[in-house]
Amino acid sequence: MQQGKEMKKANTAVEYGSTAMYAYLHENLIAAVTPERLYLRSAGWETNTTKERLNGLLEWYGLPYAIVQRDFVWYLMNTKTGKLTPWGECYSHGAIQDLKTYKRFVGFGLLTPKFIKP
Repeated sequence: MQQGKEMKKANTAVEYGSTAMYAYLHENLIAAVTPERLYLRSAGWETNTTKERLNGLLEWYGLPYAIVQRDFVWYLMNTKTGKLTPWGECYSHGAIQDLKTYKRFVGFGLLTPKFIKP
């Protein structure tokens, strides 16, 4: 995604749609990026590899958040305050326009770097 072009390497792929850029891990959509938003999801796979890819995107876009794991449970951590929010409580349940057909994403604003609460 950093290079701005489609790619497929091992278990990771990036493709472009008309309104967003999409990242896949093992053919599961884990991220979508529009000019104003970053959307992340685990696709039901809360693994170290998924967490690594999602944290890489949070860092790349300069967002003050990280996904951490405590006792086998994922949390979204505000890296400035240390506040933890259970990952499952971060998902937006409403439809997200212009992003294929997926509805469950954790959203972040890119113009004003912040977590978009569900």
